[in-house]
Amino acid sequence: MFLHQTRLNKMAKEAYKSELFIGNLADGLVLSSGKWLVWVDQFYVSNKLKGLVMELAGCLPRTNSVFKISRKDPRPEYLESDAAYISILKAFERIDTKLVETPLIVNENLKLLQHGKDFSILGVPLNWYQAVDKYSIDYSIEGEPTGPCCSGTLNPEVYWYNSICKYMVIPTQLSTVKVHPELIETLETINFDTKNKS
Repeated sequence: MFLHQTRLNKMAKEAYKSELFIGNLADGLVLSSGKWLVWVDQFYVSNKLKGLVMELAGCLPRTNSVFKISRKDPRPEYLESDAAYISILKAFERIDTKLVETPLIVNENLKLLQHGKDFSILGVPLNWYQAVDKYSIDYSIEGEPTGPCCSGTLNPEVYWYNSICKYMVIPTQLSTVKVHPELIETLETINFDTKNKS
């Protein structure tokens, strides 16, 4: 898995304070806060990841189902529909645009990415971005992830994926954080993709 286990644990435990979703869908284990989602092929779910689920929920999810838990309501409550999560997993099939990783971090906790086609700027919480960790890859069973990438240009979700793991995060609306609009406008005039500059 190309995700750093300790950082993923922190993300899951932070989500648990309000609401954490855990599922068994598309032959894999799903963890989601509603703003990020991780799917791992059932044959490659590590004992550490299972241990995290057991620590927080006390059980593993039933096949083809999703439950939610929280600190306030720790008992798993199964959702009536898993359609939203199936839709997210299917979205990986529609990815058509790469995102360029800029060297910029704003507000000390927001990593800036650039859309590969229209140069628009996206912000991803730094801790979510840093969860992607190539040193965590087990090259005997998987390759390096594709990503960051997206599908579409209107507030696109950000994706990373390989043969055994999928990771999606919803970018932060830059208009809701203390980032000067003039800075974003200036950055959108710069092509950060040094590999494909003409």
